[in-house]
Amino acid sequence: MRRGLAAAHIWLARIILAMIVLQFFFAGVGAFAAADYGPHAITGNLLVPMSLVLLLLALAGGVGRRRVGLSTLLFALFMLQVVLAVMAQDVSAWIGALHPVNALVLLYLTFKLAHDRRNQTVSARQPAAELG
Repeated sequence: MRRGLAAAHIWLARIILAMIVLQFFFAGVGAFAAADYGPHAITGNLLVPMSLVLLLLALAGGVGRRRVGLSTLLFALFMLQVVLAVMAQDVSAWIGALHPVNALVLLYLTFKLAHDRRNQTVSARQPAAELG
């Protein structure tokens, strides 16, 4: 069961990574007036609960303290991302300018979770009793 949850954690991290790349595209579409920021906002609103599910999978999947910590940080930074977007509209564009900077950090952390070499060793490792 834990192995399946750990594998789901890796795959969800990869999906989130792809969606973050898509977010940059949607932001560009909005910035260059090809369309509004609607697709960017919708995708962003999906990423927040997905990051919570990622954290829950990390906790339940026994993926180790490092990956649980990174998943926790990722969820917290996604929450900050929402706050920065709101602040850009309601408080200050200067604070909102941190929104794309935080997005780069989100991209990096998600890449680390999705492509960590420890993923392969954890999923390929067999208990000593099975080795024979």
